[in-house]
Amino acid sequence: KFKSIQSAMMAWFSLLVILAGLSFLLIAVNYTNKAIYENSIHYTTQIIRQVNRDIDAYIDYMENISQVVMHNTSIERYLFGEELEEKKAKTKLGEEFQTMLKIRKDICNIAVLGEDGRHFINSGQEEWNQYARLDQKDWYQKAKEAGEGMHVSSSHVQNIVKGRYDWVVTMSHGLVDPKSGQVAGMLLIDLNYNVINDLCEAVTLGKRGYVYIVDAQGG
Repeated sequence: KFKSIQSAMMAWFSLLVILAGLSFLLIAVNYTNKAIYENSIHYTTQIIRQVNRDIDAYIDYMENISQVVMHNTSIERYLFGEELEEKKAKTKLGEEFQTMLKIRKDICNIAVLGEDGRHFINSGQEEWNQYARLDQKDWYQKAKEAGEGMHVSSSHVQNIVKGRYDWVVTMSHGLVDPKSGQVAGMLLIDLNYNVINDLCEAVTLGKRGYVYIVDAQGG
C-alpha cells in the first residue's frame, strides 16, 4: 500500500522503466546474436569457397602436369613397345621423371603401370614392393574404373616402393595401348599429403575451428 498517489505513480513509473529497459536489452541481445550468427555464416562460407578454389586450382595444375607426362612418347614405347624399344625408353623415362621430381617437391612418386606387369617408378632404380597388392587397393580399383578419365584418391599410405610408406593423395589416368585402342596401363602421380594439409592450415578459424574435406562417399 502506498501512502500517497505520488509514491504510487513513482513506483509504477519505475516499474515501466525497468520493463522497458529489460525489453530493450532482450531485443538488443537477440539482434546482436543474430548479427554475429549471420556474420559467422558469411565468413565461413567465404572461407569454404576460398579453400575449394585453392584446392581446385592445385589439382587442376597437377592435372595439367599429368597430361604433359601422359603424352610423353617414352611412356608409350616403354609400356607397349617391343623389348628393344622398352630398354631405350626406360633410360629416357628415368631422366624425365627425375627432372619432374626435382622441380616439384610436392610430388612423391611418378609411376607407370602396365597390365602385363611392366612398371616404372621415379628414376627406375627404386625397388617395386611385391607385397603392395594393388588389385586389393580401393583407390587402384576406382582408378581402373575411371578409364582414361582422371581419378583423385582420398589420402592413403602408398607402399609401391619397397621400404617407403608415404602419406599421399594419388592422381591417376588410364593409358591407352595404341595397338588395341584399349586402356592397358596407368599413370599415377602421388602428391605429398602435407600440401593439402598446408592449404587447409592456412585458413584462420580461431582456436576451435576445423577444416574437413569430405568425399562423395562420406570419407
